[in-house]
Amino acid sequence: MGKKKITIAAGANPFDKSKSAAENMFAPQAPTNTDNVDTVGYVGYVEQQKQHIQQSDTNNTEKVPARKEPRQFPGKQHIHLILPDSQANMIKQLAKMSGISVNQFMSQSIDQLYEEHWKPVVEALEQNRHKLGLDKKTDKSLFT
Repeated sequence: MGKKKITIAAGANPFDKSKSAAENMFAPQAPTNTDNVDTVGYVGYVEQQKQHIQQSDTNNTEKVPARKEPRQFPGKQHIHLILPDSQANMIKQLAKMSGISVNQFMSQSIDQLYEEHWKPVVEALEQNRHKLGLDKKTDKSLFT
């Protein structure tokens, strides 16, 4: 193995404090003609990598879209529900056994629960509101 030559870029002062150590160390070097094929190949490889990185950076800046818009589902709303692991696993298992998605399973379950338990209560409340003269939309009395 031969001795490795260290070359400093022309005009570079290793003691110059206006540049950081990395800038001094990795300053562009003038190509040298040496008989050491490994060093010449290595410098070419490094230059190729730098060019590749620069191309990737310019391609990435051109392709970066604006912030991705959330998906819209007209007539539907997103509700975030936090459940204990046991309940979440049970819902997933029941949906899988039913052959439907978790969203479909939850929608059907809520519809069933409403029809069985809450529909009569909601209808009674609506009748009372109507009797009292309350407006559904504003929840204010029609007489004031």
